[in-house]
Amino acid sequence: MASLSERLEFAQQYRQERVHYEPRMRPLVNDDLFCTSLPGEVYDRELEALKLQELSFSHMNVLSTAEIRTCIRSAEREGLVDDLKSRILDAVRSESRALDTLDEVEALGEVYLTSVNGNPVGSINNLVPVTWNASDIYGMPEVRGRYFLEAPRIDIYAPLPRVSAVVSTLCVAGVLPWPLQTYGHEKLHALQYNVFRGEAVPELFEAQAHRTSMDERGTQSHDLLVKDLVDSPAYEDLDPKKFDAAIWVIDRLNALGLSQKKAISVIKQPGNWNGFGCWDGLEDFIRAEMKRREINSEDLERELMAYNLKRTIETHKARLAACFVMYLEFRDIIDLRRRVDSRLRRGDEEQYTGEAAVQRVAV
Repeated sequence: MASLSERLEFAQQYRQERVHYEPRMRPLVNDDLFCTSLPGEVYDRELEALKLQELSFSHMNVLSTAEIRTCIRSAEREGLVDDLKSRILDAVRSESRALDTLDEVEALGEVYLTSVNGNPVGSINNLVPVTWNASDIYGMPEVRGRYFLEAPRIDIYAPLPRVSAVVSTLCVAGVLPWPLQTYGHEKLHALQYNVFRGEAVPELFEAQAHRTSMDERGTQSHDLLVKDLVDSPAYEDLDPKKFDAAIWVIDRLNALGLSQKKAISVIKQPGNWNGFGCWDGLEDFIRAEMKRREINSEDLERELMAYNLKRTIETHKARLAACFVMYLEFRDIIDLRRRVDSRLRRGDEEQYTGEAAVQRVAV
């Protein structure tokens, strides 16, 4: 993540020097967790608080990975894994917002589409079949799934994850298994092409779909995400400059708090590509939103930093909520394991410290 000072400098250049935004590389800074030269404004105090909160959540652990595996094996033996998954998902949704975006995409799939004459023809969920563990006819191992526009369907190139895998990834990382994330990605493509009328811009569609991800693509830096995708054979049809601009646009629509449904409706009316690095209609929309909220370019950069920090915090909260449900269910097993591990550790220490160590040397 670029430092706040770099983001503000970039935003200042945007405001003073350019009529249109032109994407360009920004240096990545790894040691900017605490910025000592922040202006004393409310935005900056909020950012500092969010950074501290994210840091504290990242160091909180309810269960170790080994304890999680032990609990899952016990749940499978006792036939509790389905009930455990349901309770964990309920807790994650209650205690965090980590699943909000994917839940919204799934809910939008129930929206009924209409034909040209205005008659309802069915929902995306009914009209677009999903095939799990499909064979990739294009032979691209880096592609995890695909939405087919001509004969609408979704292919996921992996089996539907087992219930235990859902439980495990939520407890370990606060996310869903990648096949389910890929399903959400491809479902969003189905919505983009079918729910609203307007212009289909592949670069904007891919940018939005990748930013909905719960894995690294969702929070990956602008520059690295652009590089990863434009260098991939799977995305060779994307215009690099347009995709760069598309990530910039989607990030700021997210920072402004647009729902996925609203974002689709906006990006399907992009206006003309102005040749300077953006679409006229989208640039006008962002500027109008900034004016309505009485924020400037610097404030919008702060909003984006806050948005990314909040996403990471919600993932940590999801992980902790899932682990807490697991701990309450298997407290006896976990506490017994911890007592045994503690005794084993003390036994190892006694071999090399205190009287035991003196006796070894004397012998």
